[in-house]
Order: sequence, then C-alpha cells, then structure tokens
Amino acid sequence: MDQEMKAYFEERDARMEARMDERFAQMEVRMEARADERDRQTRILLEGMHDNIRLLAEGVMGGTERLEEHQAATALGFQEIKEMLSPYYRDLNGRAQHLENDVLFLDRRLKILEAKADRQTEDVLESIRKKFGKSQA
Repeated sequence: MDQEMKAYFEERDARMEARMDERFAQMEVRMEARADERDRQTRILLEGMHDNIRLLAEGVMGGTERLEEHQAATALGFQEIKEMLSPYYRDLNGRAQHLENDVLFLDRRLKILEAKADRQTEDVLESIRKKFGKSQA
C-alpha cells in the first residue's frame, strides 16, 4: 500500500473513531439524563408510597384504638350486668339451700311417718320381737 492510501485510511479511522466517541458521549449524556429522570421519578414514587404507608399506619392505629375502646366498653357493660344480677343469684342460692333443707326435713319426716304407719299395722308382739331380736318361743 502506498503512503497516501495509508494516510487516507488512518484519517478515515480517526474520523470514525472521533464520530463514535462523540456518539458514545451523546449516548452517555442521554443515558445519564434518562437515569437522572428515572431516579427522580423513583424518588417521587417512593415519597408517595411513604405517604401512603403513613396513612395506612394511621388508619390501622385508629382502628386499633376504636377496637380497644369497644372492648373496654363491652367489658364494662358485662361487669355492670354481672353486678346487677349478682344479688338475684345470691337470693336464688339462698332459696335453693332453703329448699334443699326443706326436702331433707320432709324426707326424714316421711321416713318417720312410714315407720309409724308400719308399726300401727303390725302386731305389737311381732314389733317387739323385731326390735329386740327375740325369736318366737
């Protein structure tokens, strides 16, 4: 190859390299701009998500507070009902105990009366023999 041709190719290679360097530089600038724009958009989205999460947390806290208030009010209502019914239960318990005592008394009385009725229908001598374990002679 001759010198002139060699110089032409070197010059052409240099120009192509310069154009490629320029295009790469332009692409790099555009990519950095796009990256900066995407970074900015991502930050905006993250800030929006942060706000939404904060609102959600506030809603959960409010719901929890209302639930705790409802639980406290319900527990208080049950306690009031229990206190209102307590005297009636004590009274019923006393009445039940009284009735049990009456049943026991009546049961003992019934046994006495049945024994008396048995004795009245039985022969007197037979009754004495049973009581004292004497056999008939």
